Amino acid sequence: MKTAALASEAETKPTVSLVTTGTVSMNYGEASLADLESHISSPDETPVNDVAYYIQDAAGNYLEDVNGNKVNLLYALFLDSADVSSYVDVVYTDEHGQVTKYSGDTDFSTLDQIGSYSVTINAAGKAAMSRVMQDYNAYDTSTSDLDDFVPTFSTGSSDYTFTINIVPVKITATTGKNGLIILRPSQLYTGSLTMLPVVTVKNATKQNILQISNGEIGDAKPGVAGKVGQRVLTLADFTYTYQGTETNLTGADTGKYAITLNDAGRKAVQTALGSNYILDDAAVFTTTGAVQAAGLGLTIANNTVTYNGKPQGTSVAVTTGTAYDHFDFTTTTDTNVGTYDNLTYALADPTQAAILAKNYTVTTTDGTLVITPADLTVTVKDDNAVYDGRAHGTTATVTSGTNYDQLAFTAVAADGSGATTYTTVGTYAMTGTTAADTSNYKISYVNGTLTIDPAKATITVPNRVYWADGTQKNLTAVVTGTVDGETLKYRVTDGMSAVGTKTITATPDADDLVNKNYTISIIPGTLTIGDIAVKYLYEHVDADGQTQVDATETGTATHATDATATDYLTYTTVDKPKTGYALAPNTGLAYNGTLTDQGGTVTYRYLAKTETAIVTYFDQTDNKVIKTEPLQGAYGTTDAYRTADTIAAYENAGYDLVDDDYPTAGVVYDQDGSVQEYQVTLVHKFVTRTPDNPGTPGEPIDPD
Repeated sequence: MKTAALASEAETKPTVSLVTTGTVSMNYGEASLADLESHISSPDETPVNDVAYYIQDAAGNYLEDVNGNKVNLLYALFLDSADVSSYVDVVYTDEHGQVTKYSGDTDFSTLDQIGSYSVTINAAGKAAMSRVMQDYNAYDTSTSDLDDFVPTFSTGSSDYTFTINIVPVKITATTGKNGLIILRPSQLYTGSLTMLPVVTVKNATKQNILQISNGEIGDAKPGVAGKVGQRVLTLADFTYTYQGTETNLTGADTGKYAITLNDAGRKAVQTALGSNYILDDAAVFTTTGAVQAAGLGLTIANNTVTYNGKPQGTSVAVTTGTAYDHFDFTTTTDTNVGTYDNLTYALADPTQAAILAKNYTVTTTDGTLVITPADLTVTVKDDNAVYDGRAHGTTATVTSGTNYDQLAFTAVAADGSGATTYTTVGTYAMTGTTAADTSNYKISYVNGTLTIDPAKATITVPNRVYWADGTQKNLTAVVTGTVDGETLKYRVTDGMSAVGTKTITATPDADDLVNKNYTISIIPGTLTIGDIAVKYLYEHVDADGQTQVDATETGTATHATDATATDYLTYTTVDKPKTGYALAPNTGLAYNGTLTDQGGTVTYRYLAKTETAIVTYFDQTDNKVIKTEPLQGAYGTTDAYRTADTIAAYENAGYDLVDDDYPTAGVVYDQDGSVQEYQVTLVHKFVTRTPDNPGTPGEPIDPD
């Protein structure tokens, strides 16, 4: 924005007056109001982006120098004066419309923020202009007599006001001043684009004012909004465009990429710059990045395999570098026993082959494949069965080598009896055998053991909660895990009837024959007998802040008696309100709830309400209230206040008591929510004087 300083209508009249011309606009960071002198036209300059005040005589003639240039009175003022800050008043309006006024001895070098500065030549400035013309000729003028050019000024302050605008710096796509530079990044192929370029912004002197490296501000000069260490850019703030002509198979193939700061990135950089520097909307901030091929080392494994009647190969492993893509490497050889050298890798998938060729530099280490005859180890499984009254056996399987011909093996008794199964509890040695042709295999047998273990049974005592009712409560155990309905023999701990908690367990009979067929686990249970008592407390807080108990009562909780009912453990209680008392918050057992343990006491706590009373002292002679005494106390208490002392004081002051309806023992707060009102009625005391009892002039009528 540029604003011209305008002349008033009065100054255009043919009198000695001033006219103005010129405009001033400065870029942020390059100037302040202290640089105003560089924007005041000298006699041999044209006032473009400058301020000039020309002077005329009464005839309308301008004062000119010997070269015919109009003399700038403001230039003469600044040339003559070392410090002109006291000659002007400044009104600054920032970018948000906030207005600040400066006058007097202001350091103009501090006025350097963007916004509009309205500069008005004040009375001191006008006087200084007059002195310059009267006392000092700073110009080589064609007029020897300057008396006709002594300035006179109009009364309007706006006639001597001009505007200086400090505007944001526009940042363009350049490596020079006021430019944004994106350095060229590069990366090795990783299957994704990870190169985040360095962004640098320079000012008018080509100095860095903001540098963002790896998305984080590494350098931030005064005047920018961002702070060092602040993360502002991510990969999403750049647009990556592949520059190759072939298909970009992975989206991150090797080659060159045009990297452009996109709208989100521009917004992030602009936020970091703040309002003093503005990115040029027309500028495109871009650079070029490169993805380079990654090294990948493949090793074809040395491997020895057993004959299987089919073509066999070996494996390919990545031994150096990283495969960022999925590759199904294979090798092929022959079927027969032998040694095979110089194997090579292959990729059956053409897309995988294209990705490997384009994005990796591959080195290969060859391997050797050896095929040998098949060895078989047949192992009888060490098997355990749990007693269930049925016959059990075990299995013989190939545990080493490959059974290419699917030979069938059977587990039999090692004692030669030929038995294959057993029913009773015990431990039995077993070996392997087969009826098939074994001429192509070298077979080794590893014996095993068949063990029939006792079955596992569990005696579980449940956890139960009962209401105390004076009868003994017992727990019944539950047996699980027995075979075909067999019954275990055991004893359960006796229960109890009193409130409390007891662990209930079971003890199996060690001599019982059925029990011997089982490993019996005991899970104890907990028997809980509980009860809920109800207590009612009625309290008040005394004058010392201490809680006092007024009364207590007891009650009972209501609950079901059928232990099989779903709501058996649910209980309810009822409150017992009293006049003048309010129920306090419950901090103990719930008033209504479920019994989950031994229970306890439900307490209803009532606090006495605060009641009020007023004692009014009334002057019946003057028909007016002398005094009111507000009182308060807890419901049910008696106030310590008495009227006697106050009445005595009024009697000493010249009153007589007519009536006092306030209780002599003090007010009792027994009216819930009502204000009790009492009145003490007084009259003026009169003393009759007679000739026989004239009193003493100048002395009180009643000295007492």
